[in-house]
Amino acid sequence: MRRLFPVVVFACCALVLGLYFLVAYSLDAASRRALGSVVANSERLGFRMQAARFTAVRLDSPDAVHWENFSARVRFAREGTESFGLEYLIGVERATLALESFKGPVFELRLQGIRIWPADPLRPDDRIVGRSMRFVLPMNPLRPREAAVEAGRVFRGLGDLVRSGSTSVPFGFDGRCVFRLSKAVQLEGRLSSYSENGRYFLAIDRTDMKRISSSLREPLTDAEIEFVRRHPLQAPELLRIRDRAVTASETAVRTDPAFPKDAYRHVLWSWLLVRAFDPEFSERATAAHEDGAPGSAEDSRMDLANNAAGRALAAEGVAEKDLIAHVLSDPRVVPG
Repeated sequence: MRRLFPVVVFACCALVLGLYFLVAYSLDAASRRALGSVVANSERLGFRMQAARFTAVRLDSPDAVHWENFSARVRFAREGTESFGLEYLIGVERATLALESFKGPVFELRLQGIRIWPADPLRPDDRIVGRSMRFVLPMNPLRPREAAVEAGRVFRGLGDLVRSGSTSVPFGFDGRCVFRLSKAVQLEGRLSSYSENGRYFLAIDRTDMKRISSSLREPLTDAEIEFVRRHPLQAPELLRIRDRAVTASETAVRTDPAFPKDAYRHVLWSWLLVRAFDPEFSERATAAHEDGAPGSAEDSRMDLANNAAGRALAAEGVAEKDLIAHVLSDPRVVPG
């Protein structure tokens, strides 16, 4: 009997080890199938994902599993079009899926060590760094197709968040955004999530946004502060474009004091926003500026008309170098 005891122990250890590797292999295979399904169906879900991968998957406990070093390249669909916007690189050091409730069942997806930054090499200093992000998912991870659908819903919700600043998918986030306004000015703001009327938002801290506003050539209006803080991914380029339009209009009027500075600023601003984002986002961004901006109702109507002219010129493919000529001759531009 004593001789059999070591054999039994060894056999049990071998069985446990074999089961562990079998479960690990099954988890890895199921995870890669689910991720492949998300990638294959990504455009139908409102985003384009490429080069998606993770390095390892581990079983933490009977009710929790985690993936290590997830990364992907993602483009989200532009609002109201079939085209896709800027490409972002996404990195997550650790993603943990843990059972929250057997009813459903319901799982919690926790992301740690999050980095999101534009693939554009001209914007190397723009990034969102997250300590943690949390989603609640009603799904069965043992059914890869079902898990892929739920993962797709999360990505679709993230697309809504990128485009409109809010989503119906519940989430929590804690982190910060960092970007460079110019070579000499680097800015940073705290990022967190909140809910309002059934929608969930990711926003820059309001106090930090007011501090960022004071660094601009022309401070933001209160409505602009709310708009920009609710679009943290677009905020860096949005603010740089705004400053660029102000600088360009000031340069133009120094060359010719009679030049319609304000009209050119609004035309160029809207033109640049369309080129960087899309017409719908450009219209919302410039409309936020008019909400609470100093000046008369007539000034606001003139600015809105010039914003529309800038969007139209961008849609028509007019080059930036030709905008000044259009400001001076295009009947859609109101010189003031």
